Amino acid sequence: MAFYNATNIFTWLSDETWSSSSHLVRWPGVAIDRDGRVIGLSLTGLNDLGEGLRGELPAELGNLSMLETLRLDQHMLSGEIPPELGRLSNLKTLSLRDNRLSGPIPKELGNLSSLERLDLSYNQLSGEIPSELGNLSSLEWLDLGYNQLSGKIPPGLDNLPNLEVLNLEWNDLERGDLSGDLPPTSTSPPAEPTPADSQTDEPAPASIDPADLAEHLRQKTAQMWAVYNSYDLDALRAFYEDSYWDAEEEELRSNMQPFKSLGITFEAEETSPPTEIEPGKWEIRQTARFQGGSVKMVFIYEEFDGEWLFTYAEAQ
Repeated sequence: MAFYNATNIFTWLSDETWSSSSHLVRWPGVAIDRDGRVIGLSLTGLNDLGEGLRGELPAELGNLSMLETLRLDQHMLSGEIPPELGRLSNLKTLSLRDNRLSGPIPKELGNLSSLERLDLSYNQLSGEIPSELGNLSSLEWLDLGYNQLSGKIPPGLDNLPNLEVLNLEWNDLERGDLSGDLPPTSTSPPAEPTPADSQTDEPAPASIDPADLAEHLRQKTAQMWAVYNSYDLDALRAFYEDSYWDAEEEELRSNMQPFKSLGITFEAEETSPPTEIEPGKWEIRQTARFQGGSVKMVFIYEEFDGEWLFTYAEAQ
C-alpha cells in the first residue's frame, strides 16, 4: 500500500479498486503469480481526464522480491529513483519513461542481473551514467535519452553481450574510452527533435545490404512497440505509410483504448527473420504478450523515399 499512499493513484483510477479491502487480482495494472505474489506493476499513461500519477516512488517497491515488470510511463512522478529498486533480482523490465524524475541514476540498478529492458528516457535525470550498468549482461534495450546526463559513456556499455538498442540522445555525453562498438546511438541532439525523431532510426539507405536491412527492420519494429505502449498515436504515425495510416487510424485508436484504460502494455517476443516476400517488400512476424493473453502480428514494410514504413500491420 506504500505506492498507493505515495501517489495519487486513487484519483488516477477514478474508482476504489486499489484498496485494502479488494483482492490483488482485481487491482488494475497488477499481475500476481499462483501464490498471490506481485510479479507485475504496469500503470501507463494519463487517464481520460488527462491526469497522471503524482508524487515520489516509494522505497518500499524494492520489497516486491518477485517483481518482473515495473512500468510507470507517462505520468508526473517526481523525486529521485529509489536505490532500493536494485534489490529486485527478478526484474526484467524497468520503464519509467516520460515523468519528472530527477537526480542521479542509482548505481544499484547495476545489480539487476535479470534486467532486459531499462527505459528512463524523457525525465530530468542528471549526473553521470553509473558504470555499474555495464554489469547488466541480460540487457537488450537501454534508453536514457532526453535527460540531463553528462560526462563520459562508461566502459562496459560497449561490451554488453545482448544489447540491441541503445538511445542516449539529447544529453551532454562524451564517448569516453570505449574499446568496443556501441549499438546505433546518438549522444547529441538532432537539430529539431520531435517525438517521432526520438523513437525511429535514420532511414535505411536504399543500397543497404539485405542482412543490415533485416536488422534495421527488426530494431524499428521493437521501437514501434515502445511507442505503442506509450499510447501516442502521433508518434506511432511515423511508422506508417501515409495512405495506410489514413485507412487504419480510427481502428488503431479504437483498439488501443481498452488497453490504455487498463494500463496494459505489450511485451514483444523476438521477431521472425525478416523475409523479402516480393522485391522491395519485407515481412516480419511477431508474437506480443500482454496481461491475460497474446496476439500474433504480421508487419509488411516497403520503402518510401529511403524510409521503410508499414503498408500492412494486422493481427492473425
